[in-house]
Amino acid sequence: MAEAAAGGTLNRALSNVRGDFALIANEEGTYSITLSFNPFRFKKHIMRIIFRMRKAVENSIWPLTPGICGGTCALVAIRVLTAPQDSWWRSGSVAHLLWQWDNLFPWEKNLPTNIRVAWLSLLAGSIGLCGISFMQRTTLRMLLNYQGWMWLEHGQKPSIFQKLWFVIVKVLSGGRPSLYNFQACLPTLPVPTLKSTCKKYLLSVKPLLSDEDYKAMEGHCQKFLANEGWKLQLFLQIRTLYATSWLWDWWE
Repeated sequence: MAEAAAGGTLNRALSNVRGDFALIANEEGTYSITLSFNPFRFKKHIMRIIFRMRKAVENSIWPLTPGICGGTCALVAIRVLTAPQDSWWRSGSVAHLLWQWDNLFPWEKNLPTNIRVAWLSLLAGSIGLCGISFMQRTTLRMLLNYQGWMWLEHGQKPSIFQKLWFVIVKVLSGGRPSLYNFQACLPTLPVPTLKSTCKKYLLSVKPLLSDEDYKAMEGHCQKFLANEGWKLQLFLQIRTLYATSWLWDWWE
């Protein structure tokens, strides 16, 4: 009876989590597990994966949207395909560079010329849009470092500089952003100075140490500042160049 009760409890727990497991306790004291396929739950799981992938793509190219990117690439491909052979679209410096890239894809040699031109046009359009998106996000990150608007008093009119700042941020932000669209546009977490870190550390340990131990700790901090401290500080500053938060991984 105890085994059956335990099996029933585990069965209900598994059903609440997944809904496709069943644990059966037999009278002999053995257990058997059965698996069932639920099409509705499987479809829901697939739709959730597709939704997350779509959001990941949107967040990676924001403030541009997938519709703008796809439409722009399609227009570029159509313009190149319909352009004369001696036009800039077909024989300019960019076109020559793209044909050099074409050598990197040997599987294209057997394709018709129009398909190869369309593929290279889509590739060039995608690279150009990625560059535009990167410049927009970099500019937004620089603009969002400004915090003067936060100190405006209630009813105080913003200055001309602040109005211009609002307009530029609004233009570069695009329309109707979702929750995580601005994740890549936010300023990175600043690295505190080494002296301020040591000062705060001494303030935090002062109530826990005696006067002699505190003086010894001050000496250790001075040695740390003069020796390996600046090297570790340099590593943190380099980390801010490619990580959104230098503390994220270690905090978790």
